[in-house]
Amino acid sequence: MYDIGFIGFGEAARAFTRGWRETGLVLGIAAYDVLFDHATTRENMTATCLRSDVSPVYAAETLARTSEVIISAVTPDQVQIAATSVGSINREIPYFDINSAAPEKKKLAAASVGDGYLDVAILSPVLPKLNGSPILIAGPRAEAQRAFIHQHFPHAEIISPEVGAASLVKMIRSVFVKGLESITMECALAAYRAGLAERIFPSLDEVLRFTETKALADYTMERVARHGVRRAAEMMEVCDTLAHLGTPSWMSQGSEKIEALVGGLNLGEQWGDVPRDAERIADAVLKAISAQMPAKTI
Repeated sequence: MYDIGFIGFGEAARAFTRGWRETGLVLGIAAYDVLFDHATTRENMTATCLRSDVSPVYAAETLARTSEVIISAVTPDQVQIAATSVGSINREIPYFDINSAAPEKKKLAAASVGDGYLDVAILSPVLPKLNGSPILIAGPRAEAQRAFIHQHFPHAEIISPEVGAASLVKMIRSVFVKGLESITMECALAAYRAGLAERIFPSLDEVLRFTETKALADYTMERVARHGVRRAAEMMEVCDTLAHLGTPSWMSQGSEKIEALVGGLNLGEQWGDVPRDAERIADAVLKAISAQMPAKTI
């Protein structure tokens, strides 16, 4: 029997394993990876496991039968496949699903796995923090696994008995994190293509003056609510400019749409003025669009 069995042995699995080894946890760890299924990649993945002192196991079903705890560390499109591959083996075994997937996808996986399923959301890159990365965990058996969680993931927090609660936090948070990455990329590509990076980057420092995201939301949402129509028109010009530069404009196209949507609500006229209050603005916008974009039950 192995203490821990990984389904998928990519960066996260290797980082956690390294962290446990470095902190002196003596564990029997095994891993199954789909790369074992292909002759061209099987040898390299086997060597990767052995370098980490991890036993390669060549079938998910075998891993499920021989592991005390399973950690699913696959790609989002493989979440359900991984869950199904072990779900019929032992529906009581703790199954930590650390994949970045939508709450509904996690719920479907939980239905395949059983009561031992735990919805896990990693809130930072696993390097360099390894198993010390900040983590959220949700699921009906999460409290029962508190001792294991505390020992193996010292910065983890159990937030709910409901599967999907941890992933919901991660997905919404990723709107900002990945959106910021993408808009920075889009801006930088255009700046370098135009030869203007040295002028543009310093001019944006004032935009990044906020040290708290809530303050940033208060400020930016007031700007959009007050001037969204005019700013949307500007973003149409931005998209035209980027087209002429031959650089992507997908984020800018999205910006034009949301600026126009919020600006078109004319909140300033309704209220007499627009407050610098993200929550009040959000409430008004959500009420206005609920008929057009009904939220699904999470």
